[in-house]
Amino acid sequence: MADLFGLGTGPGHEQPSIKLLDKCRWFNSLISKADNVKPAKKLIRKLGAVDIREIEMKQGNKITRVLAWTFI
Repeated sequence: MADLFGLGTGPGHEQPSIKLLDKCRWFNSLISKADNVKPAKKLIRKLGAVDIREIEMKQGNKITRVLAWTFI
């Protein structure tokens, strides 16, 4: 996620365009490992999201999560 928002270090890591963020209401990411949900939410909050939603999808024994967030 840090790479998605240009928060990484080194060449090729640019800040996201504000114009792009202004045109998109909701962003989402598929997260398969439960241990990654909490750090992802923390990073999204730090970036200024005003609403974060976690959606669980189950198929058999596998549980996958979708995080959706908005800045407006």
